[in-house]
Amino acid sequence: MVLKEKNKASSQHIVGWKCRRCGYVHIGEILPNNFICPLCGRGKGDFDPIFKEEIEN
Repeated sequence: MVLKEKNKASSQHIVGWKCRRCGYVHIGEILPNNFICPLCGRGKGDFDPIFKEEIEN
């Protein structure tokens, strides 16, 4: 099941990243490894990708 999700993610275009804790949205395809949320201080591990396909639907 993890492999299926990974394949799904690789076929979609990432347009941003959303913090799971506070909802902050970072616009861009890449979230730097050392990125820190400017609102709540959480690191890259607390961000989920936002896919172009999710916005269009």
